[in-house]
Amino acid sequence: KYRFGVLLALMLFSLYVFLLTCSLLIFSIVGLVHVWSHSRTHWYAEYNRWREKTEQSVEMRPLSLDWKDASELGWHDVIHIVMLPSYKTPMSVLEETLMA
Repeated sequence: KYRFGVLLALMLFSLYVFLLTCSLLIFSIVGLVHVWSHSRTHWYAEYNRWREKTEQSVEMRPLSLDWKDASELGWHDVIHIVMLPSYKTPMSVLEETLMA
């Protein structure tokens, strides 16, 4: 006794949810692979290689007074700040989070 439009709408919605779930699964796997591959990278060695490459190419650049480059930035000049939302969070939970 169902109408054709209701069945069609339910089938289309089910197809939409299925495709959304599949795309979520695929992009989650891609994200995990990226995180895994980048966590195995030795970033300080990569930075040193990049520094050597930019220092070699400095001689080929034209001199300019107002020209600034990221090669002037040192490894210890970058500071990362991690912000944790901690409103009404017990101190024991925050200590566990920071120790992990």
